[in-house]
Amino acid sequence: MEIWLCQQQNLKVSTSVRMENDFVPDRQHLRYVTLFLYHFGSNMKAAEVKMRDIYKHHAPSYRTIVRWYNRFKVGDYTLEDEKRSGRPSEHNLRELRRVVQRDPLRFTREMASTFGVHSSTVDFGLKKMGMKKKLGRYVPHHLKPADRDGRVDACLTLLNLHEGNRWLEHLITGDEKWFHYNNFHRIGKWVQEKL
Repeated sequence: MEIWLCQQQNLKVSTSVRMENDFVPDRQHLRYVTLFLYHFGSNMKAAEVKMRDIYKHHAPSYRTIVRWYNRFKVGDYTLEDEKRSGRPSEHNLRELRRVVQRDPLRFTREMASTFGVHSSTVDFGLKKMGMKKKLGRYVPHHLKPADRDGRVDACLTLLNLHEGNRWLEHLITGDEKWFHYNNFHRIGKWVQEKL
């Protein structure tokens, strides 16, 4: 950029001053350069050529430069993005966090109807907050001797009950799971995912 300015003013400058190869300009930087070129008096096509010379494939498109020049012409020099309706606001995420903390057993569809959005939007917000749906039952993987004895007692009790009620006939078995024919719906809750 400095080389180009010096060439415009017919100043001699060393060509060793170049943009670093690993420098990647962000949007804000490119907008400031566009504003500078606008105030410098460059037309839109010249601004595009100069930015393409300096930033190569990171330079903004001609349409982008035209859009920013038109904003500058009407006196709008703000370089930040305008609010968009599609972005989830931080206010909604804070409110969603409050709702989940009050009742972690609520379904995403219920929360979606509360906020007036689609359930996938609520699901995206929950995942963005680091939440994960978990079922609230603990199944121990390492059984203690007392746990094993308790399971044996439970099995013997169920077998004794089977003699009078024949409830085992209502079981449906599969490859790895057993389902009771009168399957009850288990409700999960939203909890903070461990990182």
